[in-house]
Amino acid sequence: MNTPDTYEPPEDFELLLSFVREKLIVNEKQSLRRGLSPIIPEIKLYCAVRWLAGGSYTDIAIHCNISVTSFYRVVWESVDAINSAPDLIISFPQTP
Repeated sequence: MNTPDTYEPPEDFELLLSFVREKLIVNEKQSLRRGLSPIIPEIKLYCAVRWLAGGSYTDIAIHCNISVTSFYRVVWESVDAINSAPDLIISFPQTP
């Protein structure tokens, strides 16, 4: 998944994925009813991370073999999952 223009250590990606995987899993049976293969959590998170790092949405969508509509859906689904992950909550110091 790493290419020369978007290097990210695999262990960092896997750690982030471990925090959000459950929120990114879809019901495979429901996806197949529409005749579509579900987009796996790894691809969803990859799209979000690469786009947030400045990647072109068209390049990422083509690379992942998904439509532009699906691209934006999975990006915001991933962002929501990251924002709601309890292990990723930022707590600022309290002053007395």
